[in-house]
Amino acid sequence: MKNSPKVIRISALLTLCLLSFLTSVQAQRLMAVSDNLLKNGTAYPVTWNGMSTFPKFRFHTFQVVEGKTGFTKTKYNSKLFDRLETSKSDHNGSFLILSLAGDSAMVNFSRNLDYRGLTSGGIVIGGIQFGGGDEEVLESKDNYAALIETKPTETAWKLVVTKNYGTEVGSNFFGWLTDGNRRIDIKAVFDYQEPGKKGAMELMMGSEFWHKGFEFFEDARSIGAVQLGPNKKQFVIWLANDLDPLTELVLASSCIGLLRDFMIVLQ
Repeated sequence: MKNSPKVIRISALLTLCLLSFLTSVQAQRLMAVSDNLLKNGTAYPVTWNGMSTFPKFRFHTFQVVEGKTGFTKTKYNSKLFDRLETSKSDHNGSFLILSLAGDSAMVNFSRNLDYRGLTSGGIVIGGIQFGGGDEEVLESKDNYAALIETKPTETAWKLVVTKNYGTEVGSNFFGWLTDGNRRIDIKAVFDYQEPGKKGAMELMMGSEFWHKGFEFFEDARSIGAVQLGPNKKQFVIWLANDLDPLTELVLASSCIGLLRDFMIVLQ
């Protein structure tokens, strides 16, 4: 992949008006999830009202009642006649989620991105390239980690999602959720249930870059999933119907945390 995250963000802003129309025609498309989750699970739409740094999401019997994020810290470096550019950013936050049954979970999370790339000729001034071609991504790291605490007597769960790609490292993704005894694997989902024509996001960014969401597996069985957009009608969380209350709460908290940090909203 040759386009850097910076270049992709600029392209997204320039084509936002067109994408709003193109994306509306696929508003109800759902991402692909495993057959057993389709047959033995339920898809819940996710909603919220108002604007805040951490939206008060609602779905199924769960609701975020409070949440906050710290300031995003960024650092960018490129020299006038040097092709190498680097950038780093990180932020953290927390949120509290409740269920109608009275169960609750406090989630503390952090996310950091680390990028190194080469401009293809031209001159870079203040992070803007003049002349030359597309950038070469040497390595782009995207790390998300969260600690999920339920009852004081219960062991905390740790969630980790890592994406890494570039010419020096190839492309890989891994994620997991664990309390030290149980392990739930997290996989990125890149397809829709009914592929059809490529949507606006695929055309602009490429299917291999924009993943539709995440799916959770325990002992090779899908037990949950979350879709990230690209609009509010595509914010959906799946939960298996046979989950115990604690597992359901932990999965709900994980899905909400990932949705907040990775969601895409075009309208």
